[in-house]
Amino acid sequence: MSEVGNVMAISLRSLQEEAGISSDILCSPCQELTYVADCWFLGLHTFCAKHCIRIHAKADRVPSSAIQHDQFFLDIATSMNFKRQELVDIHIVCVYLQVCTISDIATAVGGSLHLSAWKVEPFSDCRGNLSFLTKIL
Repeated sequence: MSEVGNVMAISLRSLQEEAGISSDILCSPCQELTYVADCWFLGLHTFCAKHCIRIHAKADRVPSSAIQHDQFFLDIATSMNFKRQELVDIHIVCVYLQVCTISDIATAVGGSLHLSAWKVEPFSDCRGNLSFLTKIL
């Protein structure tokens, strides 16, 4: 892949990670991403949503959970019709804690949430799975 192609792939993966959702942002552009920073790919996402266009690219851009029935915080928040600022606030906390899914902040057995998550403190023994971002196409 060319240098420009790598930069585009990394930018798209960054936006996917920043969006914090389980669906591919270019394959399901109907979900509004009002809480992420403005960029070229966000403009493409908006254009695709307006014109009902779906762009299918390599599938390894989307983060996945290793746990069955896990959910992404921003999938839940957007389905609950939070206002834009509330989505921004949820997004800021997720980025600060470096988490995307409920399992990222749950205890090992999943019976409760890690105490540090309740205090909104980063914790070293429960990190989100954001390694998909560093893969090169």
